[in-house]
Amino acid sequence: MLNIQDITFTGKTDTGLKRDHNEDNYVATKLWDSYIFLCVIDGVGGYAGGEICSAAVAEKMEQILKDSEPGGNLEGLLKSALAKANNHIIQMHQEMPEYNNMSCVVTSILVDTANALVYMAHVGDTRLYEYSKGQLLKLSHDHSPVGIREEMGLLSEHEAMNHPRRNIIERCIGDSELDEDTDYIETAVFPFKKGASYLLCSDGLTDMVDSANIIQIVSSEKNVDEKVEELIEAANQAGGKDNITVLLLHNPGEDVEKELFNNELELEIPDNKIETGTSSQLSDTVAEDSEDKIKSDEDAKDINEDNVTDIKIAEDNSRENEKIHNNNGPKIRNILLGSILVLMIGFIALMWCDIQELKEQHTAIKLDSIAKQELNDSLIIARLPDSLKVDSIIVLNGDTTYFLAKPDTTKNNTIKTTDSNGL
Repeated sequence: MLNIQDITFTGKTDTGLKRDHNEDNYVATKLWDSYIFLCVIDGVGGYAGGEICSAAVAEKMEQILKDSEPGGNLEGLLKSALAKANNHIIQMHQEMPEYNNMSCVVTSILVDTANALVYMAHVGDTRLYEYSKGQLLKLSHDHSPVGIREEMGLLSEHEAMNHPRRNIIERCIGDSELDEDTDYIETAVFPFKKGASYLLCSDGLTDMVDSANIIQIVSSEKNVDEKVEELIEAANQAGGKDNITVLLLHNPGEDVEKELFNNELELEIPDNKIETGTSSQLSDTVAEDSEDKIKSDEDAKDINEDNVTDIKIAEDNSRENEKIHNNNGPKIRNILLGSILVLMIGFIALMWCDIQELKEQHTAIKLDSIAKQELNDSLIIARLPDSLKVDSIIVLNGDTTYFLAKPDTTKNNTIKTTDSNGL
C-alpha cells in the first residue's frame, strides 16, 4: 500500500483459476510531488504476446510520465503517453513478426491531489469506477458491443456478464498507429472527491463479481490492501475464468457537499466529465457566498413585502381569467352546435339533389327504350344517295330517331327515320 498524505492506493494481479499464464499488468505509483498514476492493462486473448504487450505499455507509459514536467495540460499529457505506447507496440510488431497481432486494452488515471482532479485515458473494456456515498458509478465506457448495450439499458448487468460475445472489443492498443490528438482514446476529467474510492480493474473481476458484491467489499472499513485481496478472492470463488487485476485508491475525509451542508451553505456539485475548481477556489466561493448572504438579509424585508403585493396581483389576475374562461364556455359550445347543424343540413341537401338526378336519368332510359320499341311501327322511308347504306346503330336526337348510314357503292340504300309521335 502506498500513500500521499492520507490518500492510500494499491494494486494486485492474479492469474485466476483457468489460465496457465497472466496477460494482465498494472502500474500504481507516485509521480512528482502530489500526483498518482494508476493503470490497468489487459492483454487481448487469442493472440500470442498478450503479456509482452501489456508489460511494454505499462513500462512505456510510466517512463513517459516520469520524464515529463508536472502541470500544464495533464489530460493531453496522459492521452499522449497512451498514444505513444500504442505506436511503440506497432513498432514491436515489425521487430517481432511472431507477435505481430499482440494488443491490449488499457484504463489509466492521473490524479492531481493538490487540485482535486482525476484525468482518465481509456481504450477497451477495462474499467474505472468511483465509489461514493454508497453508490458505484462506472466512469469509463466499454468499447465493446455487449458493453454498449448494457450502458444503453438493453442488457442487464447479469445478462452482460454471461453474454457469449462479452469478450469481443471494438478498440484496443496495438491495432494501428495513432496520432496524439486522436479521438480513438477516450479521455475525461472528474472531481477527486473526499471520501470516495476509485477502482480500476480488468474484466476478470467484473465478469465474475457483480456491482452489489463490489460495493459490499469496497464500502467496508478495511484498508485498500485488504479490499483488493477480497475482490480478487471473490472473482476466484465465482470461477476465476480469466486473469484478475484490481487497483484501488481511497481519498479519505468528508465530501465537499456534506461539509458545505453542515455550514448551511449551498454549492452545486458538478456532474461527471465537468472540471471543478481547486480547493482554494472553493474557499473563495464559500467566502463570497457568505458575504452575499449577509447583504441579502438586510434587504429581505423589502423583498418580502414586494413579493406579497405581486402575489395578490397574480391572484386577482388568475380569478379574472377564470371568469372570462367560464363566460366563454357556453359561447363556444353554441358555435360548435351551430356548425354541426349547418353541416347536417348541407349533407341532406346534397343527398336530395343526388336522388333527383338519379330519377331523371332513370326516366330518360325508359323513354329511350320505348322509342326503340315503337321504331318499327312508324317508319318514313327516305331515298338515299347510292353512295350510302344503312348502319345498325340508332341515335336519338331530340324528338327524332336516326339510323346512321355509311357509304356503299354496290347498291341503293335508304335511311329510316321517325319522331316520337310516329310521324
